[in-house]
Amino acid sequence: MKSILIVEDEQAIARVLAAYLRKAGFDVRHAADGPTALTLFDSDVPALVLLDVMLPGMDGWDLLRLIREKSPCPVIMLTALDDIQDRLNGLNAGADDYMSKPFMPEEVVARVNAVLRRNPHWTAEGEGKRYFGNLVIDLAGVTHELKTPVTSIKGLVMAVRDDIVSPQEGKEFLDIALKESERMERMVADLLDYNAMSAGSVAVRHERIDLNLLVGEIIYQWKIAYEDQSPEVALHVRAGTLYTIGDALRIQQIIVNLLNNGLQATASGQTTLFDIRLRAEEQYLFVDVQDNGTGIAEEDRSKIFERFYRGEIKKRRTRGLGLGLTYSRLLAQAQGGDLTLTSSSPKGSQFTLKLPRWKSPDATTLEKAYRSPVNA
Repeated sequence: MKSILIVEDEQAIARVLAAYLRKAGFDVRHAADGPTALTLFDSDVPALVLLDVMLPGMDGWDLLRLIREKSPCPVIMLTALDDIQDRLNGLNAGADDYMSKPFMPEEVVARVNAVLRRNPHWTAEGEGKRYFGNLVIDLAGVTHELKTPVTSIKGLVMAVRDDIVSPQEGKEFLDIALKESERMERMVADLLDYNAMSAGSVAVRHERIDLNLLVGEIIYQWKIAYEDQSPEVALHVRAGTLYTIGDALRIQQIIVNLLNNGLQATASGQTTLFDIRLRAEEQYLFVDVQDNGTGIAEEDRSKIFERFYRGEIKKRRTRGLGLGLTYSRLLAQAQGGDLTLTSSSPKGSQFTLKLPRWKSPDATTLEKAYRSPVNA
């Protein structure tokens, strides 16, 4: 029985491909990253490798180069990048075939059989060059993140429809497909929000807001949404009332994003802890949000507010477009404030939301006061 090594970090896609390949008579092994793939490759050279380009850490291009140094084993590249130059780079780097996501699982099996019928693989001379401007890299990342759940959903549903899996596993496949659709919905919403903000079409209100009251309500509602994970949040407010001028909904979006990021950054098996402090300095109010996550790598700290940027650790932990912090900072700045990373270490990170302090206005310029609860 011929062995196929699937190197794909998206578990749903890997499971679908494995199911179809096993039904076609292949033995299948799976690796979610480059180092694991090399270990499996060295232990037993497969008949063919299905290799995703955008892997965490070592990417598919680097892994292809290392495979080529070891063996002429056939390699089919799998990627969401469908530009013609990407295809040429892959083929010039030594790949035998190149498939763009989303793809049909049956087509992957057909391509595998076709490549295995060909003559022995030719060896490429070195790795293909890859030069992209910042914008192209950004769009490539967005394309990958959006196409990946599409590929997963399509493959999962087809596997159930075609009776590739058992009824019990089919139900599990449909549950995964539902989660993938929800993830894609969130990413599309993030992209639309960012686009609207960049175009200046997002309305930002300027109302007097009791910041102590608002932040308390935001935390209360957020904890209900994540009750199953039991996060602990300590809120420290200054005695008296702190008023800011801003938009309650936009402040909620910023703080919820920081809380979600902190939750995702928490190490496995560890209780999520937040320490949130409200303080005032001259003309501004500050909301310090401290988490107990694993921290942000030093090389990533200067880039975390760039659009579409996601550090390697976050890429491995959770899927997304890398727009959350970018959009949150834009919202803060639209209210006359800012959002900054104050500190980060392996023990956690602290972000600070800066907002303008409310000044008692003249009778002719009274602002409407914030009174009602925020919407969940």
